[in-house]
Amino acid sequence: SNPDSACLYILVTETDRLDPSRLSHWQGDGRNHLILNTASTKSLAPISTGRALIAQGTFDRAQYRGRFDVVLPQIDLQNKMPVWKVAPYMVPITRKYLLSFQGEYKPVANTQVPDSFPNIIKKELMLMEHGKTNDKFMFSTTCPTKAFEVDEADWFLCNKEIE
Repeated sequence: SNPDSACLYILVTETDRLDPSRLSHWQGDGRNHLILNTASTKSLAPISTGRALIAQGTFDRAQYRGRFDVVLPQIDLQNKMPVWKVAPYMVPITRKYLLSFQGEYKPVANTQVPDSFPNIIKKELMLMEHGKTNDKFMFSTTCPTKAFEVDEADWFLCNKEIE
């Protein structure tokens, strides 16, 4: 009830035009603010959001601040249907697998490191797949065809789903 003692100020907006400096508790740089933009296809216009976190469905490449801003799933809030019917591929309720990964690691040429990070990842994924849970997982760390080429020491995704 007292905004002076709030830890976080949350601003919910449905517009791409916003002047946060007019907010009474903005304090010049937006510290302790979360701007939640619910406009499904519009990112905030280029404005100074300072230290405020931005959560929205789309970002312009120059606007997104990695490890700071949050990309939200694009859900039409005007639609009155349950979210699992609007976005069935994002929620496990209607999915066959709780978690799936289809990709392959491209190692650095002419190196063989048995306990390398990619091998540790593969081992952990397989442990999850065969663990003591009723959830289903699907992991494939080899691809018949690649979706695109990547640099050495990186993962690339498979071109087609593996059944």
